[in-house]
Amino acid sequence: MPRTQSLSLAILVLGLNFLLQKKYWYLLPLSFIYVWFYDAFPLLIILVVIFILSRWLIEGKLDFRPLLFVLVGVTFGLLINPYFPDNIIFGARHLIPKLLGEADVRVGNEWYPYETTQLLANSPLGLIAFLSGVVALGLRNQRMDTRTATTLFLAIFFGLMLFQSRRFIEYFPPFALIFAATAWAPIITNMESGDLSNSKDGVQLPTSRRFFKWKSSPWLFGGALSITIIFGILFTSRAAQENLQDTKPAGLYSQASAWLIENTPEGARIFQTDWDDFPRLLFHNTWNTYLIGLDPTFMQIKDPELFDQWVSITRGEEENPAHQIYQDFAAEYVLTDLSQKKFIERAGEDPGMVEIFRDDEAIIFQVQLSEN
Repeated sequence: MPRTQSLSLAILVLGLNFLLQKKYWYLLPLSFIYVWFYDAFPLLIILVVIFILSRWLIEGKLDFRPLLFVLVGVTFGLLINPYFPDNIIFGARHLIPKLLGEADVRVGNEWYPYETTQLLANSPLGLIAFLSGVVALGLRNQRMDTRTATTLFLAIFFGLMLFQSRRFIEYFPPFALIFAATAWAPIITNMESGDLSNSKDGVQLPTSRRFFKWKSSPWLFGGALSITIIFGILFTSRAAQENLQDTKPAGLYSQASAWLIENTPEGARIFQTDWDDFPRLLFHNTWNTYLIGLDPTFMQIKDPELFDQWVSITRGEEENPAHQIYQDFAAEYVLTDLSQKKFIERAGEDPGMVEIFRDDEAIIFQVQLSEN
């Protein structure tokens, strides 16, 4: 499942660059492209609003041109779209309930916040970068400029989003780093030039022009950068390997899916007991159709009563579920993983549920109702 968060982050950083360089009209095509790439395009609107407010607070200038270009680009991206108008409906139904906290359905873990210890373990460098930027603001003996204010507010905004949902983990560390860079830049510039005028409360900031001579040597600079990148790749690769070892195998449900392809009519609907099994089932088997997938919120919006009935059946709260599965869900086959013990127990007690396949990953039942 390819993820577009890294591309989304690149677009946001590029948009920030256009704002700081006052190349506002570039935001129109950028926002148009963003709409087509990813449904998180409202983040670009928020970024522009934060820039406008920061400039107003620091410079006293209120310029809405950047917002106008972005809104025009987003509007064109939504309307000139191969999925129009379903793209708008999808975005509203997918995002709004979660962002407003109105989703009463258990969705993917990425929509829920990290525990504090887990957050500290996942983003220590991002948090350190943000705190260092705050320290730099305290050391500076000059007013904060628009660039620094914008990146500060962006880091705070994405930090708050991360506290709300782990889905936004990709955004806070980079913007915290950008804020730290803008906050420290004037201090480092003064240190490089040997200018000690940037002192505060009579305390001279440490400086050494010799410390910055490495910048004049491309070999030293390139070597330091290469070592940093190599270290980062090794560290990240090792962490990724450890994470992959704890994930479910890629072949999960492959045998059950192969059995369904060989033994069921084309297009036969599968009643699955876990909505998040859908990606793996679809990957292995496009011969069948599935009751629920992508996000349980869609099914709840479509038919709340039917959704509640599905939840009740999968939790093993319904006696003799075969009739409901066949009559209300138009499904003749049921696939469940072995962890759904209550459902499996109910199905075993129902004469209308006949077990036709079992391995160490899943069980398939067929609904066989008597004519009586």
